[in-house]
Amino acid sequence: MISLIVAMGRNGVIGANGGLPWHLPADMRRLREITWGKTLVMGRKTFESLPPKVRPLPGRRNLVLTRDATWAHAGAERVAILAEAVALAGENELVVFGGAEVYALAMNMNMVEKMYVTEVDVDVAGDTYFPTWNKAEWREVAHEQHEENGVRYAWIDYVRQTNRESR
Repeated sequence: MISLIVAMGRNGVIGANGGLPWHLPADMRRLREITWGKTLVMGRKTFESLPPKVRPLPGRRNLVLTRDATWAHAGAERVAILAEAVALAGENELVVFGGAEVYALAMNMNMVEKMYVTEVDVDVAGDTYFPTWNKAEWREVAHEQHEENGVRYAWIDYVRQTNRESR
């Protein structure tokens, strides 16, 4: 199965200046719980934005999508195309971990079957956005409201609807 995990503001912002535009420790714990033991695929810039002490993310297989054939980092594996990540994940769930270009690639190829979304109830300035997506193609299967550090947010899980379900 191919899934993705993302936190985004109301305006679709997912990043600002190479980092997250909010501080939500509970959401970081959820991210760890969801991705633990799974295979992650992320772009090079996303990988390099991770704090050095957790780069690569422990307890997960870290695949880094980059065009740079010379790129290497201990504990991470380079992939040149998304299909290579799918093949390397095998039967293990492959979690698309960002950034914007990798999300767009996976979404445009209709590869993603499940999305773990944190919708942060803020409009923030940022320089990185989640790609536009059609909510009609997705069915909400879980929804939890939270508030932390004065910020309201929701954890929402979506699964892609089959053609029959979307009629």
